[in-house]
Amino acid sequence: MNERTLRELRALIAYSLAAPSPAELREQRLGLLLQIVSRSPARIPLGEEYEAERGRLVACGEEWPSRSQLSRAYGSWLHAVSAAMELDRPRGHTPTPSYQARPAAGRRHTRRDAILAIVRCQEEIGAWPTQSDYLQWRRILRYTGRLYGPGEPRLPDIKAMRRMFGSWAHVRNAAERWATRAPSTE
Repeated sequence: MNERTLRELRALIAYSLAAPSPAELREQRLGLLLQIVSRSPARIPLGEEYEAERGRLVACGEEWPSRSQLSRAYGSWLHAVSAAMELDRPRGHTPTPSYQARPAAGRRHTRRDAILAIVRCQEEIGAWPTQSDYLQWRRILRYTGRLYGPGEPRLPDIKAMRRMFGSWAHVRNAAERWATRAPSTE
């Protein structure tokens, strides 16, 4: 082999042995969550579901980060799920958010709407949400509703909740009280 070919071969080997790119690390870290999300792209997987699948795969010799490691790396479990959904989403045209086509007048959200939205969020993420959790959960549901149907769910935003209850803490406390009194039939 001539010297130039050897140099190019060394460069190729060095490149392939180099540290993985941030995108490769992200995909490696989110691999299992990405698999779970791709099986059912219109729903948010619970952390317990992820841990059960992870435990099954660890028993087979595979290594995946724990739910808490993903939560720390991405800021929260919902942000990790959102990152996995972003990697899994179809490329190309994304339907526009409905607020661009929504009529100016519509039914205003009620206090009951706000309480039921927080209870639903709690049921879907497995814990009482913080304001940030609720916003992320709402964003994911609205986005997946546009992509996979049946459209965006009507979920009150934080501004509407504050207008009705005065603060996030008040609306969340009302939802917790409602959940302890009501049977889980809705």
